Amino acid sequence: MRQPVPLLLGRLQLPAGARVPGVPDNYGSLRLEHGAATGWRQGITFEGIGPVNVNDTGTQHAAGYASIDVDLGYTFALDRHRLLQLSARVDNLADRRYIGSVIVNDGNGRYFEPGPARTWLLGARLTF
Repeated sequence: MRQPVPLLLGRLQLPAGARVPGVPDNYGSLRLEHGAATGWRQGITFEGIGPVNVNDTGTQHAAGYASIDVDLGYTFALDRHRLLQLSARVDNLADRRYIGSVIVNDGNGRYFEPGPARTWLLGARLTF
């Protein structure tokens, strides 16, 4: 079996098996939903993202985070072929501050971009 060899990037030598920057170490998501095609529907989503290296050498990283999103909706059957769906959603329910994205290998060391605060969404959808 071949042994991994170090990667040379310009003059920078990366160790074999170094993590790819910008990709989280771990990711998990769980969605629970209850309801029928018409009437009330509610759901909750749990998401967890692990730490992310932001440079090739792995000397800087963005911390991982977890978030909870909830939603509620009601679907009216207007007739046999038309449905009206009304919904409300709240993302980042706990209003946590977190790093939402990174700029890999930024030359000025400004790797981190904040994620959105608590976000509200109201929706309506007519299907026919």
